[in-house]
Amino acid sequence: MKIHNVQQNTPEWEYLRAGMPTASAFDRIVTPTGKLSKQSRDYKAWLLAERVMRKPIETKKTSWMDRGTEFESEAVEFLEGVLEVKTERIGFVTNDSCTIGASPDRWVGNDRQAEIKVPAPQTHMGYLIAAEELPAIALRYQQAATDMRRSLSDRTFTPPSKAEIGEVKKEFDEALARTIQGEYKIQTAGQLWITERTGAILLSYSPEGLPPVFFHLKRDEDFIRILGQAVSEFSRDLEESAADLVKRGIIQP
Repeated sequence: MKIHNVQQNTPEWEYLRAGMPTASAFDRIVTPTGKLSKQSRDYKAWLLAERVMRKPIETKKTSWMDRGTEFESEAVEFLEGVLEVKTERIGFVTNDSCTIGASPDRWVGNDRQAEIKVPAPQTHMGYLIAAEELPAIALRYQQAATDMRRSLSDRTFTPPSKAEIGEVKKEFDEALARTIQGEYKIQTAGQLWITERTGAILLSYSPEGLPPVFFHLKRDEDFIRILGQAVSEFSRDLEESAADLVKRGIIQP
C-alpha cells in the first residue's frame, strides 16, 4: 500500500487517478454478487483513453456533487462529535505497484476509515426508510433459513417451499440494496481491500436536519477476496492492453 499526499478533488488528484481503476468505479468491474459487470468493457476503454490523452476525461459536475463538497466539513465535524472520534484527511491510496487506487474520505483512528455522503434530501430519506425496514425483513429471511434447517432433523415439520424462500431472499436482497451499506458495498469493500483497514464508518448527513444514517461496516473477507480477484484480473488486462498501445505508438511511454 502507498499513500499519496494530495488533496482530493484537486487537479493533482485527478491527474494521479487518470487511467487507473479506482474504488469509486469498481462497480463498473464487478457486481454486488461478485459477477463481472457489463460495464467493464466501457470502463476499460475509458481508462485507456485517459492514458492516451495523459489527462482525466472531463465530466460535468452536478449540483449534488457540489453540495457534498460544500457541506463536507460540517458533516465531518458532526461525525467526530457524535461518535467522539478524531479523523484525518486522506488523499489517494494505491497498491504497491500504483495500478489500483482508492480515496477514502477520512482515516478514523489507526484501523478504520470513514465514507461521508451528503445526498439529496429524498435520497437521504430513502436511506432512513431502508434502515428501518431491513431488520424485519432480515428476521423473516433468518426464520425461513432456520425452518429449512429444522426440517432436516424433524420430518414432521413442514418447512417453507423453495419458492417462498426465494421470495423472502429476493425481498431481503432488494431491501439491503436500498440501504447506504448496500448502495456503497462495492466502493467501501474496495477501499478496505486497498487500505488494509479493519472497517469503515458510513455516514449519510443531511444539512436540512433529517436524522443521520450511520452504518459501521466490518471487513467482509469473502467478498473482498472475490472483488480483489476480479479487479486484479481487470487491471492485468488493462495493463496488457496499454502495453500493446505503447508498442503501436498510440500511448507515449
